Amino acid sequence: MSHARAVSRLAAQDAPRVIPSVAQWPMDRSRGIPRVSVLTPNLNKAGFIGRCIESVATQEGLAEHWVIDGGSTDGSVEILRRSEASHPCLRWISEPDGGQADAINKALALSSSDIIGWLNSDDYYYPGALEEALRQFDVHPSASVIYGNVHLVDLHGEVIREFEHIEDFNQMRLVRVGNFIPQPAAFMRREAVEAIGGLNSELHWTMDWDLWLRLSGVGEVIRVPGVLACSREYSHTKTATGGTRRYLEVVRLLRRNGAPWAAPAYRRYLYGWLLAEIMRRLPARVGRRIRAARTASLARTVSSPPSHV
Repeated sequence: MSHARAVSRLAAQDAPRVIPSVAQWPMDRSRGIPRVSVLTPNLNKAGFIGRCIESVATQEGLAEHWVIDGGSTDGSVEILRRSEASHPCLRWISEPDGGQADAINKALALSSSDIIGWLNSDDYYYPGALEEALRQFDVHPSASVIYGNVHLVDLHGEVIREFEHIEDFNQMRLVRVGNFIPQPAAFMRREAVEAIGGLNSELHWTMDWDLWLRLSGVGEVIRVPGVLACSREYSHTKTATGGTRRYLEVVRLLRRNGAPWAAPAYRRYLYGWLLAEIMRRLPARVGRRIRAARTASLARTVSSPPSHV
């Protein structure tokens, strides 16, 4: 099926949806001082999951760290077994699941804290991230989501740049311009996530974007200063390899939330898809040179130490 026909079919299937108005969400003090449950989906990320676990284990304000492994065969399970002996807050299970969103929903059901952090296994927190999240929820008692910024890092954890597309929350811009909330640096109120029914497990690339949109209907979404986490940027991430299916899922999300065809988000993600396709079709050595040159150029823009909390 051609790209144009596929987009037309999606538009016909998905009628525009009006996002509900924001409501007040009071802080629940019934269980004492709120603490954070960190939820991590994992599948064959043995090269990264150790650093993820360590970055969570050293956080003040941590109640539990649930890792939901989808049946890894690369040594991830062995790392989890070794880590649980020295990290009493670590909890994990390994079994087939329905994907990343399904794993997060499973972890949500198993966890117990008022505040939820979602950290993928190839990402990691900066020290103090959870304390800052708790402090901000106390300052903003009607918030359903608070989010800071992330540093984009390479395979070795070297900072490439700060995520430059972040901006203060605006519901219309989130629909029409793109997903400007960096998921590793976002924290959610449990009651809000449960009120909307958790993540949409039918989504594979836009589940976080969809989550922010729905959470904005039950509470405030607040941007806070500081860099709270690191997000890895490399050629084999789920986002980088999504291709046409990822772009069509973006189109479906935009249409479902009422974005007009003139909205910049369509062009932005179309250009990203086309660039990824061009890079994929280039000879491997040429693609490597282009990526290396781009990484070196971006690295030169990082002129100061990390501004994390």
